[in-house]
Amino acid sequence: MTEDTDAHPYATIIKTMKAGEFAVIPGLLRELELTAAQREELLERLESVYRPWPYFGDWAIRVRCAIALVEIACRCDVDGVVRALDHEWWPNNEKGFGDALVDLLDGWPPEDLIALAHALKPLWSHLLPVSALVRAAGKPFEIDDEGAVDWFEYLAVQDTPEASADALTASPLAAAALSRLPDAEGLGRSLARDADRGGAAAATLAVLARDGHIDRSRLLRSALQGPLGSEPRTVTPGYLALLTALEPTIEEQTAAADTLVTLVVSAISTAAVKDALGRVRKLADLGRMTDKQVDECLQGLLARPEKTLAAPALPFLWSEARRSPARIGELAPLLGEAFSHPSRGVQEKAVKLAGKLADRLDEDTLKDLSTAAAQLPADLRRQADGLLDSPVTAPRPDAPRTDPLPQPAAVPAFPPPMGSAEEVAAELGAVLADPVAQPVAVERVLDGLVRLAHRDRQALAQAVEPVLRSNERRPHSPGRLTRILLVARAVTGRRPEDDASPYPYFRCRDCGHEAFEGVLDARVDEVVRRILDGTSPPFLLATPTCASGSLDPHVLLERLTEYRRTRVRPGEADFDQALFRVRPDPSFPPAAAEELGSTEGRRLARWLSAGGFPARVCEPTVVLPLERPDDPDSVARHPKRWNLAAIGEATDERQDAHPGTRGHRNPPSWSRHLKGEYEAHDDVPACIRLAVAVDSARLVDFSAPFRAVGAPREANQDLCSWEGTQFEPWRRMFPLWLTVVPGHRELVVARNLRAVAAGAESGSRCAAVHLPAVAEAEGEAGPAVHLALAHGTGAASVMERVATADALLALAGRGELHVGRLARDIAVLIGIDGLKLKRVTETLRHVVQAGASTTVYSVLAEVLPDVLPQPGARPRAGLADLLFLAAECAEATPGRPPVPGVALLAEQRGSSQFVKAARWLRDSTSEARTT
Repeated sequence: MTEDTDAHPYATIIKTMKAGEFAVIPGLLRELELTAAQREELLERLESVYRPWPYFGDWAIRVRCAIALVEIACRCDVDGVVRALDHEWWPNNEKGFGDALVDLLDGWPPEDLIALAHALKPLWSHLLPVSALVRAAGKPFEIDDEGAVDWFEYLAVQDTPEASADALTASPLAAAALSRLPDAEGLGRSLARDADRGGAAAATLAVLARDGHIDRSRLLRSALQGPLGSEPRTVTPGYLALLTALEPTIEEQTAAADTLVTLVVSAISTAAVKDALGRVRKLADLGRMTDKQVDECLQGLLARPEKTLAAPALPFLWSEARRSPARIGELAPLLGEAFSHPSRGVQEKAVKLAGKLADRLDEDTLKDLSTAAAQLPADLRRQADGLLDSPVTAPRPDAPRTDPLPQPAAVPAFPPPMGSAEEVAAELGAVLADPVAQPVAVERVLDGLVRLAHRDRQALAQAVEPVLRSNERRPHSPGRLTRILLVARAVTGRRPEDDASPYPYFRCRDCGHEAFEGVLDARVDEVVRRILDGTSPPFLLATPTCASGSLDPHVLLERLTEYRRTRVRPGEADFDQALFRVRPDPSFPPAAAEELGSTEGRRLARWLSAGGFPARVCEPTVVLPLERPDDPDSVARHPKRWNLAAIGEATDERQDAHPGTRGHRNPPSWSRHLKGEYEAHDDVPACIRLAVAVDSARLVDFSAPFRAVGAPREANQDLCSWEGTQFEPWRRMFPLWLTVVPGHRELVVARNLRAVAAGAESGSRCAAVHLPAVAEAEGEAGPAVHLALAHGTGAASVMERVATADALLALAGRGELHVGRLARDIAVLIGIDGLKLKRVTETLRHVVQAGASTTVYSVLAEVLPDVLPQPGARPRAGLADLLFLAAECAEATPGRPPVPGVALLAEQRGSSQFVKAARWLRDSTSEARTT
């Protein structure tokens, strides 16, 4: 403080605040009986105490409570109280603060106290003062779902579930919260978080239900139906913990039998399905399930593609057949569905069960099963022949067939420009709300903002103002795309430096995506500058004429001509992007651009004469496997193997930047926090690096952001590992990067290979979801595209594996799939533990299910020789399933050549799945059938 407060009449209040004695503040303020002018003066003096005050420690918290109470006394209305308490939770929930607040507000009518309690949100940050206000008001208090969950989480933290239940029921909010809690949105997430810490919250709810404080039937219904909600994977552990704690009786489970069947049939979570199936089987054994419910449950299980979920259906079916022999004829046809299951294990168990039931089936049922058995592999068909006493017919084509591959669709033209400010504002809001950047929408919005700012800036400013307001409280930017808001802000006259806090974004040092995002930054910054300077052009030069991002040279020349006619200066970044997008056209002679007589016309002519964007060179340079470190301590801490080469590079970079870290054999624990700079640890995937380069001499006339796109680098070397939901540039921006250099997808993919490789080893979400867009883009599909496909086959997410399968089909349909190159990459990645065979098999099975058995066999025929074990050696995990898939493809496409090495493995003794698969593949190839 700069002035002597002891001489001031408010010295006692300030001294009390600085001592943290907030409980006496209400009495002191009543004694003073401050006027409105004195309250304003006291508010100004609070700044001398508040601003320099520490934020940590018990004493500091009490001081903050005292400051808040004085500020509330000076404001004297609901809005003023809310503003005073709108900060971190810990001052508001200091013990005794709620009572002091009620004392300070003595004389307020109950209605105002309840209104204040409703205004203090979120409840987690203001629970104690809200509780005190509701208790003082003595009136009913309504609570929403979020508030009920916050109330429960805050109070259910006592030493025992019984103590937590007592604390909850003693709260003045108990009546409203407990009636809301069973069906509250967010209860599952809360229980799931608590399940990781022991599940005390679920036990507390069970105690409340036991004592009659909460409706048990609603709670049980919530526990059963929760895994069927919109976010099942995150909430299932919590709901299962609640179900276990409630211990539902047989009568309660019988009443909920339909819900249990729905869980078995439809739940996404494996844990939820297995729990429900266990309860269903117990009810069925007790005769509490109807035949219809049992049949629905069995059909739903057999329809699931997962082996772990479909296989339990067969023991269930057998137990039902023994329990109700009269229903064998009704249950047996379900085996036909098991015969067509993608899992070999399920098929084998179904054939064995069919043999057990065969002597109890009538002739028509046996005939139906024999017909269904035609879908089985050859060896299982022969086994079914003997068990079913009826020949299984399985017609096979006599010659190799052609896969029914998807044909490439025509690339649509770019939509016309927007014509009204309202349309621009609506599209701007849609672009910002879309989780993935849509290139056509982004380019139309950017061009629309420029066009309307040139035509009627005032009308555009009024139209975009609601969009700006709805995004100004955005806590974190989801990516570079939010920078387009800066253009809308510029339309309203706001400069970027006026309030940049709502639009932050992270930068990653030297990562491949930085070059493409730098191009968008440069374009946005240039547009913002020109709008603020009043020199906004009538339209952008770089707006594509095709949805793929390419630009017709005829259209670009027309735009340059209009610029010259109206004496508009082309923007540097805008014109650079236009040149990157323009494609040479035989019908457009470069001399036509020179006739324009401007600098831009001459650059366009030179650019097209040289063939447009320079061709890239992309070659493999090094293979980085996963290895086990020699240090025993490191092995103990991290049992799985590491990418030691990448760790060594990261360690060198870290030591160069921080000399004090020299001497660490492996990155110290704190290096995990240096994301995006020089971090590399045990989640760096095994990978193949590619050297990427273009003729940089052709780019000397371009600005720095565009020269960076063609700068040489090694692909798959990026250390960027921002994988949170708030920064996912790979998942959000990848489609937009493809339009920076249309026709050169190799360059885009090569610079972002880490984006796809991350999903194979670390299990994180990755950019493989955009591989179909890569496959449908223009340009050569070379080493980078095929290596990205290889990584995508091992992606952890099912959605991304399906996307990889779609991309493979699209490339094959366009005649751009290089089978040998893809097979080599997959084999090398498997050899260095960069891919998990189970995931590769699932991805290729999606391709087979689309009808491309010939394509898949061609790939596997070149992959398998490199991954098969030597005779007597232990095969890799999941290799048997890959062999089964190859044999299935060979069966569907006769005439395929044998796979080298399979015949030798098939001669081994034993009946393991691997040996069975090798024998089937041997017997399915052309050489085996001709001998």
